[in-house]
Amino acid sequence: MVTRAETLTSRELDILRLIACGCTDKEIAARLGRARRTVNISQHWSATWTVY
Repeated sequence: MVTRAETLTSRELDILRLIACGCTDKEIAARLGRARRTVNISQHWSATWTVY
């Protein structure tokens, strides 16, 4: 069985790690060189993940 965590891209994993560390979307965007809106969307879909 393949879990969602096994199918994440390296960018998605980077964003997830920064969310887990408590970074805001603004901080994540600055660290990854992305638009704040892009990170905000990423946080929306990461909220649906189950972390074990």
